[in-house]
Amino acid sequence: MQRVRLFSPTIAIALIFMGATGCETPLTTVDDALLLGSWNEIGWEDGAVQVLQRSQQLDGDKYGITFFGNGSYIECANGDGLCINGQFVYQRYEGNWVRQKNGRIIIELPGHWGGLKNYEVEIIDFSEDELRLRYLFIDTTD
Repeated sequence: MQRVRLFSPTIAIALIFMGATGCETPLTTVDDALLLGSWNEIGWEDGAVQVLQRSQQLDGDKYGITFFGNGSYIECANGDGLCINGQFVYQRYEGNWVRQKNGRIIIELPGHWGGLKNYEVEIIDFSEDELRLRYLFIDTTD
């Protein structure tokens, strides 16, 4: 009769690796003052985490966001896939943001393509130059 090992060093290493690279824990301790300013998108990780880079201003030809200290918010976005002569058309949408006790950010954008758009966002990672966000909830109404 052959003995079956249910646990091996290979499995242990795999589990440790999966725990280190798997589900990222959101940050809840980022000072709001550090978020202030403009952030332009530089890509996505795993299709779920948006990566933004700090900038002096919004580029206007790609997605970007600006947080203001008074709770105002600007999003530069291609709201409806609008494309002219092979180029996406980006527009600026103004709204508001507020930080929740759990560290999440609520963003409200009235007038987003004639409707209202609300986001709930987690900060996954943050440095002076880079911001990683996960969008948990997006609600749009016309």
